[in-house]
Amino acid sequence: MIKTLRKPALLALGITLGGLAQAALIDYGNGMVYDDIANLTWLVDANHAHTSGHSETGLMSWEQARDWAASLSVGGATGWRLPSVRPVDGNGFNFEYSDDGSSDSGINISGLHSELGYMFYVNLGNTAEAGLVNSGPFINLQSSAYWSGSASGSFADQAFHFFTAFGDQGISPMAAEYYAWAVHEGNVAAVPEPGSALLLAAGLSALAWRRRSRPV
Repeated sequence: MIKTLRKPALLALGITLGGLAQAALIDYGNGMVYDDIANLTWLVDANHAHTSGHSETGLMSWEQARDWAASLSVGGATGWRLPSVRPVDGNGFNFEYSDDGSSDSGINISGLHSELGYMFYVNLGNTAEAGLVNSGPFINLQSSAYWSGSASGSFADQAFHFFTAFGDQGISPMAAEYYAWAVHEGNVAAVPEPGSALLLAAGLSALAWRRRSRPV
């Protein structure tokens, strides 16, 4: 399992300290965690749709989950989405079940082409045999099925899901109700909110004024 690093406040404002940027999961303490390998920001709350009051349980159809993620604004950032699935061979989806991650259906799918699979197996260090044992810095991560944002392509009414209960990826009818976990491209967790940015700018301006005001 890759170490999670809790960034101090100065780093959350974008000031880099030597050596600290090497961790794969960076917890900024503002409800978002950045994966610097996949270059994705994840919500700390893996059932935010429920805790925010959007859904009574957090369970939604694929279209409801997709629309919920797209409507989010967190830390001033919009453009959230569901985790994606891309073909393991880079060309087309292979729905034949495998237990070694060689297809797009089955267990041990741990490459970056499956964002939920990579999170489950690589970042959190879970296994298909043990299921969801490690949740890392995240809260409300359900031992159940989560929607991806990727339709199957070959089947018009089905989309990819990931079962955190036993590390399985597959496809399900879009009408099924599963959980949703929002992600965002890039490191939006490190961007200060407007109030913090103004405070930082004011502090830097005051520091510059004091330096100019020093007698020669």
